[in-house]
Amino acid sequence: MPASPNDEAFAKYVNQIGNATLEQIEAAKAAQDEYEKKRVLFSLGEILVQQGVLTQAMRENVDKKLQAQQKGGIQQLGNFKLLKKLGEGGMGAVYLAEDVIVKRRVALKVLSKKNATPEFLTRFKQEAKAAAKLKHPNIVSAYTGRDTDVREEIGFHFYTMEYCEGESLEIVLERDTTLAHEKALDIVMQVARGLQYAHESGIVHRDIKPANIYLCTGGVAKILDMGLSKNIVEQSFNTIDGQVLGTPHYISPEQAQGTKTIDGRADIYSLGVTFFHLITGQPPYDADAAATIMLQHITEPIPDACKLSPGTPEDVGHIIRVMMAKDPNARYATCGELLAEIECYKQGAILPSRSVMLAAAAREATKVKAQQDAAFLQQFIRYAKMGGVAMAAIVFLLICNSLVHWFMGPSKWELENKDKIISLRGDGDASLKNADYKQALAKFKMIADMSGNEEPKDVKLRDEISHAKQEIARLTTLLANAEKAKQNHELEALQQEEARQKQKMEALQKAEEARLRQAEELKLQEVKDQEMERLAREKEQAEKVRLQLAQADGEKKHKLALALEAERRSKEDARVATEELKELNKKRAPLRAECAKPIETSLVLLAQMLAKLDTESNYTLFVESIQNNYSHVERTLGKPELKTLIEKFRDDDALAIRKHITAACDMLMKCQADWRDKTERGKQSEFDRASWQGKIDAELEEAKTAFGRWN
Repeated sequence: MPASPNDEAFAKYVNQIGNATLEQIEAAKAAQDEYEKKRVLFSLGEILVQQGVLTQAMRENVDKKLQAQQKGGIQQLGNFKLLKKLGEGGMGAVYLAEDVIVKRRVALKVLSKKNATPEFLTRFKQEAKAAAKLKHPNIVSAYTGRDTDVREEIGFHFYTMEYCEGESLEIVLERDTTLAHEKALDIVMQVARGLQYAHESGIVHRDIKPANIYLCTGGVAKILDMGLSKNIVEQSFNTIDGQVLGTPHYISPEQAQGTKTIDGRADIYSLGVTFFHLITGQPPYDADAAATIMLQHITEPIPDACKLSPGTPEDVGHIIRVMMAKDPNARYATCGELLAEIECYKQGAILPSRSVMLAAAAREATKVKAQQDAAFLQQFIRYAKMGGVAMAAIVFLLICNSLVHWFMGPSKWELENKDKIISLRGDGDASLKNADYKQALAKFKMIADMSGNEEPKDVKLRDEISHAKQEIARLTTLLANAEKAKQNHELEALQQEEARQKQKMEALQKAEEARLRQAEELKLQEVKDQEMERLAREKEQAEKVRLQLAQADGEKKHKLALALEAERRSKEDARVATEELKELNKKRAPLRAECAKPIETSLVLLAQMLAKLDTESNYTLFVESIQNNYSHVERTLGKPELKTLIEKFRDDDALAIRKHITAACDMLMKCQADWRDKTERGKQSEFDRASWQGKIDAELEEAKTAFGRWN
């Protein structure tokens, strides 16, 4: 006999449907162990059949159902009827199911049998625990009570979650490719609120991605799948040690590097990548190999979302860049900071993170400038100390050069450039009068560039060049001081703006704290109301179940009464039919006796004719005998009254008598014709007397047998 598909699944199923008690199953298992010691293998179903707990048909029916479940998919787990598959992932699948007891639709997460290893089962139980712990409008939570336990039915582990009509962001992106930045920003804010609650509860998700964000029909975004979550307080991971956890396209750099100290900032990074994908229609990094993608998260610069999605505000791009910063310390420290930043953007205010970054950049520039000035001063002092000998030599050379130019007269360069230099001097002075210091500086630099290393003999030309160089030094210092003053002014303005933003942030934080307190109070009241509603619903459902059971019990009693009444009527009908049959037989007895004599006479005549066939060798005498006897049989059976009597009975035996007697007579006539034909042709030796005798005898025996039963 074939073995059952799975003894454990078989035992749970027969116990669930009430075909066997736990005591009977344990007794069968004990007997199975005894057989195994004797090296005789029996399935649990076969043992239960041997012990009389199940019939063979019941056992085969259970085997067929279990085999059908393994081939065509599960149809029901415990009291949950599976309606359709909502999605499937690496660990298992999520089904829409209905609790057949309380008539409530739930989402059932089922661990696949291939993943039912101790490591995956630990992750699965941790996920159910985390989902049951988190109660927030933006997190899909497990039901409290017995349903939060990971249950096992027919070899499948599962737990129940709330069911919401809608679809995942992954499906939305497959259909629409991108979302408007306003809608994407709203979804990110909702997810951030859910993550903020989870982080404050000590849970880090570690696998935020579009497939794990569910968009309900009312526009509410909910976080799915706590399968990779980490409890920060307990420092326990529901994953296998030494493995990189997360989805490559959305993983944070610290997760990709295998860092063990993961906190909420990893979720902020993954949410930033998801935000990028929502508004650009593609993840920021992509490659054929998962390892390459993770390396890009660690080393590659962040792509500009505003360039990939024209029309996206620069502030939105800035928020994404901060969320996706490679260094966790450069990201938003908490989801609360992220939400406050988004609120500032929506109100049209300067983003706090942008103000802080600009102020830091200004302070860094001032610091670098001060370091450069100090280095120049130190270098100047070092050169000044190098000795007066070099300076004296330079002065001597300059004097000698002047004397040479004096005695040689005006050079060709002086004659060609004197008028240009005087013109540039006039333009420079005019620019100074108009306070156009940059233009004046440009004119004087042109004079210095034209003179180069030339030392003109013309005193006026020398004065012009000397004046130009002095103005260059003065204007350079003036413009440098003006630029420094401008930077100081801008820095002061930035500091003032930073102070104003800080005050605004403090006001926003206070308002947020007040809102959170109010929301917490409302939430507590809402939870209390929901609990009261749940208790009322459960009470109502219990009352409905009681009424249904009472109604079912009444219907069962009514059906039983109807069945008993039908059985009584059936017995009464059988008794009446028996009495009527007896009466009919009494009436038919005289008719049967009246018919029996002619039939018996016909059988005797046929027997005589058969004997004649066996003994008579004279053809003429045989033919005469057959004709006489056949005519007598025809007259006997052909009487109208006898024919009518036989037809009145309409039973098989009466009709068989007439059929076989008629057939025997016909065969005798055919036998006569065959004998006559062969005799006339002189082939009497070919006449097969035995064959004809056997056929006629067979018909006669059938007629006698039927007559015996009938009479």
